[in-house]
Amino acid sequence: MSLPIKIKLTVPLFLSFSLLAACGGGGGFSDDTSGSSTSSTDTTSSTTSDTTTGDTTSSNTGSDTVSSLRLTASSRQLLSDGSQPITISALAKDANNTLLADAGIAFSVDNEADLPAASGETYVTADLTPGIPKNRQLVVTATAGSVSESIIVDVIGTTATLSGPSRIAINAPTDYTLKVADSGNAELGYVAVSLPIVSTGACTVSTDEILVNGEYQTDAKGELSYQVTGNSGGTCVIAVNALGAEDEQAIEVSGDV
Repeated sequence: MSLPIKIKLTVPLFLSFSLLAACGGGGGFSDDTSGSSTSSTDTTSSTTSDTTTGDTTSSNTGSDTVSSLRLTASSRQLLSDGSQPITISALAKDANNTLLADAGIAFSVDNEADLPAASGETYVTADLTPGIPKNRQLVVTATAGSVSESIIVDVIGTTATLSGPSRIAINAPTDYTLKVADSGNAELGYVAVSLPIVSTGACTVSTDEILVNGEYQTDAKGELSYQVTGNSGGTCVIAVNALGAEDEQAIEVSGDV
């Protein structure tokens, strides 16, 4: 009777490791894919952060961030003939006193003066001219957003000069002249003026000039002619205000000259 023969197969250890690696490979790729997804999420987060930072920086340059304005003038006196404009300058600052560029600063002025649009980025300027040759105060204003600042500039130099005899006879109309000139002594022709008035004394002032739109005007030489008549003995003082310029003259009135 023959005995059955048993055969035992032995798998080498290195082959077992190889098979295990082959079977577990899919799990390894799955881990790599998961890591890639995490990296993608991080990139998206970074992009969102950059965009937010950009928006914040942009909003800081708008005019709504202006906290204060500094407004200056190269002079507070402006000659009435316009020969020497003065420079108006303005700076805008935020709450931290940081200078702001492109803050949208705008200039304005009253009383018929001329002021062009501001130019520049951080330090904005414009040249102010009188517009009309009248002595007066101007209010210059700079505005950026809801913030404004104002300064006062005086227009100066126009003169009104009364001329004529210092002594006249009673009841004898006597000719006088009012002459108006700007700061450069140029004659101001065809400008509206008021007739000189009697401030003290017994005198009467009259003129043969024609009213234009309810006002007297100087002629081409910047002059207005008028007459003064003494009504009684004593001293008569006449005064004038023309284009913001003032003058007065004392006249002695007597029985004979």
